[in-house]
Amino acid sequence: MPAQQMPSSSSSFRHRDIHRDILWLGAHKTGTTYLQDLLSHSATALAEAHRCYIDMQSFRSLYTRPLLYPSQSAPQKTTSPDATVPDAPLLGAKGTTAPLLVPPLARQENGQIDGQTDAQARTAQASYLLFDENILALVQDVVHRSGLYPEGAERALRMAGALNLEAPDIVLGIRGFAGYLPSLYCEVLKSMPFLPFEDFNTAPLTALSWYDVIDRLQAAFPRSRLRIYRAEDLRGREEALLAWIADLPVAQIGKDRRACPQSNARQSNARQSNARREGFSHAAVTALHQLYQQAGQVSPADLAACLQAHPRNASDSSPGRTAYSPWSARERRDLELVYALDLEAIATLERVEIWTPPSRKDRF
Repeated sequence: MPAQQMPSSSSSFRHRDIHRDILWLGAHKTGTTYLQDLLSHSATALAEAHRCYIDMQSFRSLYTRPLLYPSQSAPQKTTSPDATVPDAPLLGAKGTTAPLLVPPLARQENGQIDGQTDAQARTAQASYLLFDENILALVQDVVHRSGLYPEGAERALRMAGALNLEAPDIVLGIRGFAGYLPSLYCEVLKSMPFLPFEDFNTAPLTALSWYDVIDRLQAAFPRSRLRIYRAEDLRGREEALLAWIADLPVAQIGKDRRACPQSNARQSNARQSNARREGFSHAAVTALHQLYQQAGQVSPADLAACLQAHPRNASDSSPGRTAYSPWSARERRDLELVYALDLEAIATLERVEIWTPPSRKDRF
């Protein structure tokens, strides 16, 4: 199904305020790793556009974990009385490896705060591009009997409030359920004790809905615009998507890496690594299920052995070598229909823009 156009009722949101903050929420398994890598190598263009991008690992350790998952975070020094948001140095502070958030009180729309340098004033007026798919949920908590990301809107609102983001643009990637659920499952297997797919996939067909996720985000952010892209449209067009999100020329995306001769090989390796992250081979996951049925458990060593014995090769159509897919032909058709109807419903929502990708023949 082709990408949907933004509804005409949302036309008032076409012209963006360059100072509007951007809160990119994922979702998991929608190309986020490679997109974050590209953003990290677009720092010069983002800085020239007065956008503060924090690399994912820095943002996650400084904000996502201590604010949303404190039980999994090491103790950190905080400035707030309720000890929720850790200290962060100013943009470009000496000794930092990535631009970090300015304290909210340092921001103002016009002019300069007394005592500020010109650089500090520019920092205070900059907009933020914040990107972490773990804001909505940890990967093992995405699927619930009630649907996808059941607490996602509340978590996103808490993050935005703690960081003083007023009506940020919300960005979300979505993906067809037939590919999304197995890929998400394989990601969970990398870090969690083994469980059969049927125990992971607890959401009934009627609860699978990106529309519901977006509708809850709209309710949580009544003055924000939601910008949606389909993962199916992404491969080979990542730069075009980031240009659309950040309002930058496509040629500026990833420019820092292209300026370094050694970076071209790393970029190719990053694309290949991102493709491998899609999941385990069908034969590997089948073997893991058989082992679980026989022994009642699967150890990390068992997992590694199955992956080595049954490698995934997306270009090889031999039985078992492609990505894990637990569906019958009828189940796949049902999932594809649910996704198609979901897209039609999303396209009717106010304040929603759905990315229309360029043709693969276009040179962008």
